Amino acid sequence: MDATPGVDPSTRDRLLDAAAQVFCERGYEGTTVAMVARRAGLTTGAIYANFRDKAEMLLQTIERGSEQAVVDMEEARKAGVSAANRLLLMARRMVTDPDPMQRQLFVEMFAAARRDADVGLRVAAALAAMEHEVGRLMDRAQVDGDVGLEWDTAVLARFCMALGIGFTHLKTAGLADPDTANWIALTSRLVSSLAPEELGSGPGRAEGPRATS
Repeated sequence: MDATPGVDPSTRDRLLDAAAQVFCERGYEGTTVAMVARRAGLTTGAIYANFRDKAEMLLQTIERGSEQAVVDMEEARKAGVSAANRLLLMARRMVTDPDPMQRQLFVEMFAAARRDADVGLRVAAALAAMEHEVGRLMDRAQVDGDVGLEWDTAVLARFCMALGIGFTHLKTAGLADPDTANWIALTSRLVSSLAPEELGSGPGRAEGPRATS
């Protein structure tokens, strides 16, 4: 996330750290700008110098938490990892990401969107941007020959978004993650099934670890 001109990045980070903590402790509705300012040891004026309002703070905490995933995907692309195997990297993160705070913040985002129409519009825009990036990855997978041309990449992107969001909600509700090896094996099989029929799951297709009995 690029720093806003004229804004001290360290102040912004302090505010986002404080906001993430308070949102997770008290929920979006129970959080006030004054609470975040007190937690950060700053004034409410510092908050409004950096963020439009409480909703923007919530969205920015989520964006910041997602940055590492974006960095990992970009490094994989530069290393020559195929688009299909980058999809598997996304699936792996679902069961290996150790940050429960980020998951809880994501759920709070949906709660806020249900209660406030303006926040809902901003959340929808943020999700649309995420889905667009997944769609670009699917387009690349088609160019690479890992996904058949018969598949609608917009539908595939929506499927990935639904899977990721559903996984987050289940985890936050207290359900344990599935076995990592079996989860990756399943997602590998799903990705391979998208390949052009004449290629199937042969050489060059996405591969994950086989489940052990």
